[in-house]
Amino acid sequence: MKEGYLQHNSQGRYEIPNVTYFTSGEPVQILVDDIWTNGRMEFSHSDGDYYFIADDGTEVHGLTGIKARELN
Repeated sequence: MKEGYLQHNSQGRYEIPNVTYFTSGEPVQILVDDIWTNGRMEFSHSDGDYYFIADDGTEVHGLTGIKARELN
């Protein structure tokens, strides 16, 4: 499982640099309060940016610098 800190790439998607990028519907885990949280990336048309939605429905916006890991 590859992990790193999220940043925007040239296409506006969040990526783990030199590892992978995430687009709508892709599974990902992010580190929230020292707990790995399962969810997926989605795109908000009103914000014009991607965000994380946890399996329990919790949304996390502004993901730059948050630790993440791919689930594939």
